[in-house]
Amino acid sequence: MAAELRVKLCRSIEIDRLILAAEMVLQELLALSYVPTLGIEEVEGGVCYPTTSGSIGKKDQMFVVRFRGYDEAVAIVVYEISLHLSVPESEVGFWASVSVGAMRTPLEYVLAAGVAVALARVAEADVIDDSLLWSQIIERAPEDFIKGVRVDKDSGDICSAAEAIYAAMPAGKYDVEKG
Repeated sequence: MAAELRVKLCRSIEIDRLILAAEMVLQELLALSYVPTLGIEEVEGGVCYPTTSGSIGKKDQMFVVRFRGYDEAVAIVVYEISLHLSVPESEVGFWASVSVGAMRTPLEYVLAAGVAVALARVAEADVIDDSLLWSQIIERAPEDFIKGVRVDKDSGDICSAAEAIYAAMPAGKYDVEKG
């Protein structure tokens, strides 16, 4: 099962605006007054290039986002769904898929949630959780998604806060049952 969240992009989004919005969302989700700075790299031909400018949502693209100083990362893959007889009109257009990285740590799940909510806020769209790993509701407005996922009190540090969020998520509960 893919650990990803999707957002429909009705317009392109400036990268610097996305990063600022994601840092603010992550502070809100984690109930922390400070989170480490986010870095973003565009992936072209399998090579990552640091970037702070440009936009997301005009073409097929891939980006990697992580907190500076941390190994955990998420991928943003932008793709276009073209008009076709078997495709509903509501699905046509550019989409961003925010996927949890290979480590699948609580911090990656929270980072994916923060980036997806930031994209949704800026794009004025919903967050779609087809896999139901973050909540039991497939499609939610960004504010409702945050209310369903965030921690309500300061957990002290970013990793402890991420673990508290993850433990309350369906994905975290599944891991506890498995383990």
